[in-house]
Amino acid sequence: MARGYGVVVSDALAEEIKTAWREAHPNIVKYWYGLEDAAKQAVTRPGQEFIASPGTWGPGSKGRYVTFLVKGSFLFCKLPSGRVLTYPYPKLKPIMTPWGEEKEQIHYMSVDGKTRKWQETHTYGGKLAENVTQAVSRDILADAMLRVEAHGYPIVMHVHDEIVAEVIHAPEHGHTYDLKPFETLIAQVPAWASGLPIAVEGWKGKRYRK
Repeated sequence: MARGYGVVVSDALAEEIKTAWREAHPNIVKYWYGLEDAAKQAVTRPGQEFIASPGTWGPGSKGRYVTFLVKGSFLFCKLPSGRVLTYPYPKLKPIMTPWGEEKEQIHYMSVDGKTRKWQETHTYGGKLAENVTQAVSRDILADAMLRVEAHGYPIVMHVHDEIVAEVIHAPEHGHTYDLKPFETLIAQVPAWASGLPIAVEGWKGKRYRK
């Protein structure tokens, strides 16, 4: 049984929902497996680059692939921005899945978020997709932060996908800060992400709020 927000969902219904979602989003599911396959191939063939789901990239995407490479003691995941994620001491080891099937998965070393100790963990296609998505989102946000500051919006903090700038609106001194130009600056995407749809919704006030 799955529980959350006071709602109880049976295992059978949870499985039905999961299957229906995957059937409605086949390209996402394909990408999960594409990432995992490319990462595994990189681990087994150090020194060679492997593109994730090369058959699913559309026209004009050359140079913006996600690629994997093992060099030395690291598995590198190169993002479209050119930045890389690293997975130390990668290797393939079998694990037992929740449904009772033995499957080979990528293991690597990382720092546990709770104990702060160095330990071995494993990853799979869906988790790699999460890493890539969050990393690309960070790169786009960082690019926007540099852009808004260059246009006179001093940033005091950022929270997840939100940029907070503190300005003094003083038309009598020639300082006018409208929300629309701020949103437009954030909505721009770098060349490596050309075509990526981004929606921006801003707000302004005397105090910070969520």
